[in-house]
Amino acid sequence: MDVPSMLNIMTAFIKMVVVILVVVFVAFVAFPGFIQVFGENEAERFSLDSSAILLSSDLVAYPAVFNPEKLNEINGSVQEPFGRLCDYGYFATVKDLETGREWKFGYSPADPPKKEEMFTKTFKAGILKKGDWEFYDNVSAATLTMRFSRTLATRIGCIAEKAHASGTVQSFVINDCSMFLSSCSIEVKQQAGALCVNGDCRASIVPLASFSGELKEGSVLAAVPGESCSSPQSGKQSSVVLCVM
Repeated sequence: MDVPSMLNIMTAFIKMVVVILVVVFVAFVAFPGFIQVFGENEAERFSLDSSAILLSSDLVAYPAVFNPEKLNEINGSVQEPFGRLCDYGYFATVKDLETGREWKFGYSPADPPKKEEMFTKTFKAGILKKGDWEFYDNVSAATLTMRFSRTLATRIGCIAEKAHASGTVQSFVINDCSMFLSSCSIEVKQQAGALCVNGDCRASIVPLASFSGELKEGSVLAAVPGESCSSPQSGKQSSVVLCVM
């Protein structure tokens, strides 16, 4: 075999080794890392959906261009009128970058949750200055900042909504009281159209019967549709049954 043929074989072999190494790297290093990031950003993907709905809702004159008159109507409200998430509550701030004026509305927890249960996203938007959109200079630059929080109030409200919609028991487990509470005591009640858990209130869609008691590590919080609120779960010492009315 001549020298050029040997060189061609060696070159082909080296290329094959490089390809194999790349495949191994992707399979065992890059891909698992991608999966991990994908899972961690699940809540943020929900936030993008929420902001997209808000930026195309009745609060805007045109897509992503807020109508100040509509913002005036919702300013200072505890409602999450558009793009409301089940498990996370949001507090929205729309800021006119030319005038500095702000409009704020939504759910703001009484006590900020732990870092991993809260995140903030800011999106570019616009504010209609006056009248109809005749020229681009009739729109000032703005931002929409949304702070998303997952608290015990949002989680309980979420399972209540799911129980009401499905007619089935919905639940989750509290493995660590300190994750959401300063102690393991819990008080749930309806107040002025809001679901309040230990004084932290979020505007509610589905009302719950009042409850107060002590949680234990591993307690199951279950939202049960009213007609079946005598569910066997209520007989378990580690379960807390919340009746959906």
